[in-house]
Amino acid sequence: MLSKKICFIFVVLFCVQTLFADKWFISRKDLESQGINYQTLFNAILSEKHQFVLAYSTLSKEDKAQGNVYALHKLSLEKDGKITVQSVKLPVFFFGGIALTDKGRTAVIVGNYGTKILRVSTKSLKFQTVYEYKKGTPGFKTNVFTVGHRSRIFLDGYFYDEEQYSQGDFIVELLINRKEKTVDFEKKIDLKKLYRKLNGHPKVLNLYSGDVAYLSIPNAAEKQTYLHYYNKGKTELIDKGLLIGSFAGAHHRLFYTILRDKKTRRSYVKDLKTKKVWEIGKPQVPYTYPFISKDGKVIMICTVDIREQRMSVYVARESEDYKLHNLLDDVSVGPFKLSDSGAHYLYCHNKGISIQKTFKKK
Repeated sequence: MLSKKICFIFVVLFCVQTLFADKWFISRKDLESQGINYQTLFNAILSEKHQFVLAYSTLSKEDKAQGNVYALHKLSLEKDGKITVQSVKLPVFFFGGIALTDKGRTAVIVGNYGTKILRVSTKSLKFQTVYEYKKGTPGFKTNVFTVGHRSRIFLDGYFYDEEQYSQGDFIVELLINRKEKTVDFEKKIDLKKLYRKLNGHPKVLNLYSGDVAYLSIPNAAEKQTYLHYYNKGKTELIDKGLLIGSFAGAHHRLFYTILRDKKTRRSYVKDLKTKKVWEIGKPQVPYTYPFISKDGKVIMICTVDIREQRMSVYVARESEDYKLHNLLDDVSVGPFKLSDSGAHYLYCHNKGISIQKTFKKK
């Protein structure tokens, strides 16, 4: 049933000074004037195709006292340089994950530590609870991932029986039947079998879809970490070293950093189809916080000065052999995000949120 009691929607139109039609800046003051807690704002999705940003934040003490902890915000990036802000309070006490489906018309939100799933219209922000834990009833509990791929939603977690005993860890596809108002969790990857096949539990699992994943698995006895590629039941060793650092994967292309030994650090983009490898940036530089476009042709990485809380952000594309360009130089540390196509990026900083083109026109 769609919630009306706790739903509030406000629309604010304000002019944005821009140099280009596709460059926006949303000030912290403008957001806070609409009751958005900027300090706890997390930008979850940047969709240039649908021209919006989906973000969420925690609510005030008064709202929390009434059982409302989180709000979802839609920041629509209009073609005329205006921004439409809509918000809705969500009936969850813990925000787990969010992804788009239905060609961007619907967002799926996992909350309450993986025991509740909401379906939200990205147009109206009206929502519906499509799944919720019920005592004594078998079900599925989501752990970490809520991944959207080609309008399909994939989750990781475990099935449980009526007595809450685990029935195995899986990557599943979430199937929502609107007419019957039911959901199903279709098994895609048996994680127990996969980990057994790879001789270890991953330190990091990067899920791209229900068919493709990347895993780094440490081997304490050998003092090595193995980086693996999983695709439709088949696995492939990508690389191994003393430590596999940050990595981000697309369908068959991956950016990763590796510490081969105590003195040798490198960064690469590797194509798993053609086996072509590009060495990225300068040797010994600890690039981190990577993003990769859906087609694998654009990457975004950064270097961070933890002590000074400063960072520099770099972008690269296949058409230039992944030569790094300095996108942001020595700026304050803050969340950033790359759009699926790699054409735009979002940077959340002290003054507000900036959304711009990733590469300048020549």
